[in-house]
Amino acid sequence: MESALTSRMLSPNSTSFRLVLAFGCFSVAVLLICFGLAAKREIRTTSSLQSDLDFKGCFEEDVDDHLVDNNTKVVVMVIDAWRLSFLVDSDSPMSFLRSSITSGRGVGFVARVQTPTVTMPRIMALTSGTIPSFISLVTNFFATVNTEENWITLAAAAGKKILFYGDDTWLRLFPNAFIEFEGVTSFYVNDYTEVDNNVTRHLGAKLGDSGWDILILHYLGLDHIGHSLGGESPILYSKLREMDKIAEQIFATVSGHSPVLLVVLADHGMTPGGSHGGGSESESWVPIVFLHSKIGVKHGGNLTEFAKGQQVDLASTLPYFLKTGIPLGSVGLSLVPRLAEYWKLTEHTILSASIQSAKHFSKFMEDRALQRLYTVEEKLRCQEIRAYAAYVQSSQAAQITQQAQNEIIKSLEPTLGHLAYAGMLLLIMGFLVLCDLSLTVNRTISEPHGFISFGVFALYHLSSYSTSFIEEEHEVWYYILSTVILVHIFIIVRNHRDVAEMISDGKFRAAILSLLLHRLGMAFMAHRRRRWSMRPDLLPPPFFPEFRLYISSIDYIINDLNLVTLYKWGPFLTTTLCVCYILRRLQPCSNSSVQNLLSHCLSLLICWRVLIQADHGWIVYLTIFAIIVNSVMSFPMGVMLYLCYLVRPETIPLLLISFEMGSFTKRFSSSPHLYALLCQAVFFYQGQSSNISSIDIAIGYKGLSSYSAPLVGLQIIANFYAAPIALTVGYFKGSQTFNSEDYVRLIGAALQLRSVILFSALSGMVTLSGHLFMFSVLAPKLICELLHMIFVLLFIVCGCISHFGFKNFSQLSYL
Repeated sequence: MESALTSRMLSPNSTSFRLVLAFGCFSVAVLLICFGLAAKREIRTTSSLQSDLDFKGCFEEDVDDHLVDNNTKVVVMVIDAWRLSFLVDSDSPMSFLRSSITSGRGVGFVARVQTPTVTMPRIMALTSGTIPSFISLVTNFFATVNTEENWITLAAAAGKKILFYGDDTWLRLFPNAFIEFEGVTSFYVNDYTEVDNNVTRHLGAKLGDSGWDILILHYLGLDHIGHSLGGESPILYSKLREMDKIAEQIFATVSGHSPVLLVVLADHGMTPGGSHGGGSESESWVPIVFLHSKIGVKHGGNLTEFAKGQQVDLASTLPYFLKTGIPLGSVGLSLVPRLAEYWKLTEHTILSASIQSAKHFSKFMEDRALQRLYTVEEKLRCQEIRAYAAYVQSSQAAQITQQAQNEIIKSLEPTLGHLAYAGMLLLIMGFLVLCDLSLTVNRTISEPHGFISFGVFALYHLSSYSTSFIEEEHEVWYYILSTVILVHIFIIVRNHRDVAEMISDGKFRAAILSLLLHRLGMAFMAHRRRRWSMRPDLLPPPFFPEFRLYISSIDYIINDLNLVTLYKWGPFLTTTLCVCYILRRLQPCSNSSVQNLLSHCLSLLICWRVLIQADHGWIVYLTIFAIIVNSVMSFPMGVMLYLCYLVRPETIPLLLISFEMGSFTKRFSSSPHLYALLCQAVFFYQGQSSNISSIDIAIGYKGLSSYSAPLVGLQIIANFYAAPIALTVGYFKGSQTFNSEDYVRLIGAALQLRSVILFSALSGMVTLSGHLFMFSVLAPKLICELLHMIFVLLFIVCGCISHFGFKNFSQLSYL
């Protein structure tokens, strides 16, 4: 009997075999694409010029400019998520840095940052001068020792004494480079005060001490404010003022006893929403400011016209000040010749820095002007050297070298190659297997909603070749879902002879209510979308004023409200109403008085926590414990109450909208593809997009007093997929009517939709490989779809184990 059951399960015609085959195809496809994203391209190099160039005696009239005195201290101050506008906008509070630039004491550059714009790959870029792979977005959370040559390890090997205070990512990348250090946790984003105070408290003792050569500081507070309070929070300005005062303190104190080079820079920028990771201008263009205490000034700079460069240029610039070699893999250019526009640098300094950079860069491109210096006759040597020194300061030289650098960086940026084609083939195979499964199980393709679904697949695939459609993908799915629901309504209407019969039909009412709820969900966060960030004057009003009844008495009440009181009580009232509604909707599913009492106590805890604004402490621990116990007794109730505890109070109504949409949809249609489309559309209700920068990092730390990677990751994922999870709870409410065949159809439909979307993102990236928005739109879209596919695959595994169990999974073979 057991052998017969096994052979039936392994039969190519069995449902379980085809489902597992499709699942395997998609899993391997995801692995291949991830390996493709992890691959780093190598550029063909030639041997660089190694011999030293003797130009002594050519600049005897030069007076020392003190740029690289032996006792010069180098301070690198990294301000995490310091976007360009924080410095150059007219209302910027960073008065010291701004006045330093306009006076000429400081020189500002605007540097381009490659995707992904997250901390770990950016640290590697500015220390090694290399271009990280896309997969470093994931390894950002698990930084290990940096094996690439970098200026930190080179300086340490040369005997430089390096101090570090700040983001502990540096300590994991360079574990043996610092003689003294203290790291702070970079991922606990709710703390934006102590995380910086723990860095600043060391300055009093160290700035006046001359026992170090290099001081590196990495301040995280600005980034944490963005994640937790948004990229336009007023608190940002007080933090910027604090950073400016610290830069002034460093410069003034150290210059009192030693010459100092202070470099203030950002690892990446910040979106108006406060996040980062993508390739928008606010994320990928950041300032770098050089200040020197002993250099002469030619003239001041302009805050509106910074010279452009690359972030990797820092890895080829600092070695000149540290008197070390440039890291072997660096594709950066030295910025020292460009400093000569504002600072009084000698010809000797300009030439030596230029030759160091040019010799390193000669392995990437041929430099005939440099080669000529090695072959020129002795009597003409000084003449050629002076001509070369003038040439490297010219705009023509800067344009040529920057153009060559851009080509090199472009050639090094990640590509998918043959792994992408293998992944695409597996996605197609898995999709076809699921099509065959759908046709066998319930003839889905031949039914009306089957034709609709495959029409949606085709239209979406065509739209995926437009970057504008990708950037506004939420609109695509909103209109697709509206259209599909309308088609179902037309089918219901066609089956009725008169209006009264149609109105009395529960399916018709459920479909109409689903359409109305969808409209409600669409409008809820519309005013926060990216498209309005450049023209706030065109911003649509928030949802509630848009639908407010203009009755004089209501106007009178609203106008007389104390806005401060309303702001304080708003989250509490919203949470209370929504939690009460969930209790009302899910309580009838339970007949246990103990469970009912526990559910009410848990609801009170959630509301009380919001009222007193407790982020951690006994009330949070008690709430979490009650959620776990409640989930064991009633999983749907526990999930919904946990989501109410987790998500931001202003988005809790979206959970109810999604929940009811799932409940109503099951009443008017059994189409598994409609369920999949619903999950895809409601995902965007919370204001999310097809870009990793829309992930809310701060929510992962809710209820935590310290960083715990598994818990933080779990809460971030739960919040990211909160609306689809709530919809699923509503869809399966009263799931006694579901059988194994229904689950198989839902699994097949969900995997079909995800495979089509992932295939479209992958084919779009391969087809448009030279597109202007390749790394700002197409690549983040692909990464986001990979995350969605991985989540769905894991969700399906957990769902199958929960529903069928390990021993009962074989029952699928009989379908």
